[in-house]
Amino acid sequence: MKITRDLSYQSKTLASDGRLTIRLTPSELLELTLLSDSESLIIPSHIWTPWYGLLGSRSGYNSLEECFREKTSLIRAVETGLSSDPEMCMRIPELRNVAAVSFSDAHSRQNLGREVTYFDGDISFPALRSQIINNQVKKTIEYFPE
Repeated sequence: MKITRDLSYQSKTLASDGRLTIRLTPSELLELTLLSDSESLIIPSHIWTPWYGLLGSRSGYNSLEECFREKTSLIRAVETGLSSDPEMCMRIPELRNVAAVSFSDAHSRQNLGREVTYFDGDISFPALRSQIINNQVKKTIEYFPE
């Protein structure tokens, strides 16, 4: 895949456990990803993780806009992570315009399935992408954010 090749120039941990360390700003990563495949989706994950989630206290950002700047409109969803749920996201005006999804950590086999996003219709990337872009996620099953 082109994105794998392109990211391999930015990361020595590409093949490790799914938690990349790259030296790109979020906006640069978004641009690189879309250059690789214009149908790609960037979904910031674990946005509420207390320290380093996009809205965490040590991320350096206080909003999607601050993080992605002029490319903010290309962010069509956020992933809640264990520290929040879609209802919490809806309290933030800018997050009301994007889909809220929940996924388990793929790098933690023992935790697969503890968070799930329900979609309707075909199980294909184009169908899932369309539902995310149109903010038509049916519901999520969340771990307790408390």
